[in-house]
Amino acid sequence: AIAAQGLPFLKQAVEGQLAGDRQYAGTWAKRGFQIARATKSDPTAWANLLLRTDTGPGTWSEVIRAVQSDNRNFTAEQNLDAMRLLRMAGGLTTTSDYKEYIEAAGAARRPTEVLSLIDEGKAKGVIQTGAGGEIASGSPLAADVSTAKGARADYVATLPASVRDSRGGASGNVTLANADALLGNQQYAEAEELAGIALTKNVADTERAQMIQAIARVAQGKHDLAMQNLNAITGTRAPLAGLWKLYIGQRTASAQPAATPAG
Repeated sequence: AIAAQGLPFLKQAVEGQLAGDRQYAGTWAKRGFQIARATKSDPTAWANLLLRTDTGPGTWSEVIRAVQSDNRNFTAEQNLDAMRLLRMAGGLTTTSDYKEYIEAAGAARRPTEVLSLIDEGKAKGVIQTGAGGEIASGSPLAADVSTAKGARADYVATLPASVRDSRGGASGNVTLANADALLGNQQYAEAEELAGIALTKNVADTERAQMIQAIARVAQGKHDLAMQNLNAITGTRAPLAGLWKLYIGQRTASAQPAATPAG
């Protein structure tokens, strides 16, 4: 409790450092972030300060991993939202990072997203390959690659009908599932549209629809519209929405185009 009471003073000190020589800003911001988490205070403001001291992928990884650790009740879908952000922020740096993302995505359910992850990891030298640039048969990712390759053709072939059905009589839940499939296939405009349609069809999980639409909009640089989605998320996904809002704030402040989006 005493530590939590000191947070406002520490926050003031960090902000002073950020406006000045910044010598201790990172260390103090990290300490504040740790205290906020330990005392169950909302760490979002501290995550923001920490990311202002260091915008690099390592800091993004630390912040996202902390939120995952503090929210053990996240489903695979919610962890996928976190891993998609980690990818955008450039924070996928180990084979286990890629494996975790792929497990959350599901090689059979989102094959093109998984295969693009494999290609990205190989290009970065993070995912090791054997002769001919293929994943070695003994790799922990080998089965995922095989599953994704086997599922890709059917998955892609069904997407046009999914869009047509979603614009028509498909239920809100089916429409949302189709929006997710399109997001995984990097069809961001269609994913945005279908998630919006799902919200008009009384979809069961409105916050998932808001998140899918937000991610599709971030991928297209529609940051203001994505913020509207994220501001509507107040349930279990709220910590994730907070992270995405921090990311949008950082991109807007630096006026840089988004990095490789989900898919």
